[in-house]
Amino acid sequence: MKTRLIIFLFIASIGQTIAQRLQLISPDAYNGIYVPVERALNYNNIEGSPYLDDDLLKGYVKFSFGDSTVQYVRYNIYSDEMEYLDGEKLYVIENVNSLDHVHVNGHFLFYRTYKLRNSFREGYLDRLVEGRYNLYLKYNVDFEEAKPARSSYHEPTPNRFVMKNPTWYCSIDNSVIKNFETDNSSLEEIFREDFAEMKKYIKAEKLKLRKQEDVVRLFEYYNSMK
Repeated sequence: MKTRLIIFLFIASIGQTIAQRLQLISPDAYNGIYVPVERALNYNNIEGSPYLDDDLLKGYVKFSFGDSTVQYVRYNIYSDEMEYLDGEKLYVIENVNSLDHVHVNGHFLFYRTYKLRNSFREGYLDRLVEGRYNLYLKYNVDFEEAKPARSSYHEPTPNRFVMKNPTWYCSIDNSVIKNFETDNSSLEEIFREDFAEMKKYIKAEKLKLRKQEDVVRLFEYYNSMK
């Protein structure tokens, strides 16, 4: 009898842990129109999009304590939250400290602590290259409030979400994830004694480091050397 009670309590604790994985933010069915209760902004009255992908897409969520296959997810860049549709209810993943990553539409999104200049922050980073030198991208969206027309010759500006340039991050041997720029001084700090060789590779391959795909190629090549 005592053994059965222990098993029952163990199963109940597991069920409670799983239930805490997701936090309800809107009780309404998703139909393209919703105002999450934790947000003051009504997205329907705002031009542009706060999302990496506007649609909820089939994805896969992996937790550090186990795997969970999900139906539909999407990343809200502006709120830095991962939204999840379950039946007719919209949730966000709440226990991000137990989250390993989310894989959706070709993106591998990790919730990590990272260093931007002199401050540490937390949020979702898209890992583009895996290896000794991990390459990440941080997406950025700003909300700009409506502005009246400056004159009769100008149009008023509505409330809008504006996609900003993403930010690059790098982690060497799983060390601190740090922001960097794709200029010579930043790349020299990353590649150090191999910087001269990397410059030759950039020139030989005619890489344009303002292009995402070329930065990815650069880090993939460097990892292949190590």
